[in-house]
Amino acid sequence: MSSDIVFSTKTTASYDKFSIVMYISEGFLILLVNIFLAIKLFSHPNLRCQKEFVVIGSCIVFDIFFGMTYFSAGVFRLIVILKYEYFPLVSMFDCFSTIHNQLFIIITIMAGIQLFSTAIDRFICIFFPFFYIKLHHEYSYSIMFLPYLILIPLWIPGLTGAYENRLVKNFTMNCLLNQSITVNWYVYYRTIRIVCTILCIFIYVPIFVKMCLSIQNHTKLVPGSTKNNKRLLSMTKTVALITGSTFILFTIPDLITYFYPFVNSNVMYLMNLNKGVVNILIFMTTQKTLRQLMFPTKIQEIQSEAFSSRKKNTTVVQIG
Repeated sequence: MSSDIVFSTKTTASYDKFSIVMYISEGFLILLVNIFLAIKLFSHPNLRCQKEFVVIGSCIVFDIFFGMTYFSAGVFRLIVILKYEYFPLVSMFDCFSTIHNQLFIIITIMAGIQLFSTAIDRFICIFFPFFYIKLHHEYSYSIMFLPYLILIPLWIPGLTGAYENRLVKNFTMNCLLNQSITVNWYVYYRTIRIVCTILCIFIYVPIFVKMCLSIQNHTKLVPGSTKNNKRLLSMTKTVALITGSTFILFTIPDLITYFYPFVNSNVMYLMNLNKGVVNILIFMTTQKTLRQLMFPTKIQEIQSEAFSSRKKNTTVVQIG
């Protein structure tokens, strides 16, 4: 931040404290849970070599960034309201330089791209299962890391635009994302997430239909509940819940902020924030293996199930 402090007329006492509490508490919860799950998942000798669990791991890694973003934003704003009576005025570049806005840029862009890459993976898995079986687990690690390379060419114009406005102090120090980059690039970043999320919905619809038909046909051939049938049903639930929650908590707020970039976006950010908590609930309620990793009371059962799933390559895998 610049050394010469100019204060606005807005008092820090008038700032919404509820959003700060939510950012810090939920952000820390999301961060802590997903770090724990990532360590347990990638340290497991069987799970880390299976494509489906690596894809799940990529979602967990993204949620680590997600939780870190909101936690750091909450801490930053808490420090500001405790330190100052009035909000200092800062430049766009000052806001761009904050840790939480760097992370917000990452999750704004990557939320859509990561979801899209996962949807493509699920599409290949469901519609081209024999081809998917032949893919090595390194393929899933490429899905995890390669999309982040897209950030570089998208981040540089944001930096350039913010730097050009480094001398104009016209924003309060709460430093929202739309105060850290130019309007055009703010809209572009949101557009990427909106387009990718909507594309994912169209990708998941045929996946959902095919899985329902597969379950129905399997039930006709083999009456009663089978292990594979339960696995398909679990996957169907996960797809439906993730798709629905993404549309409600990401796409709708994104569309609002897309058309009204300078709307008071705390409510929108809180909706986005709750997606991280919803992700945890979805995985814990629909993915038995993750529940066992989170509450390790049956370690041997995890290992035996992981080993058997590697042998049964024709089984439809669980979704991340």
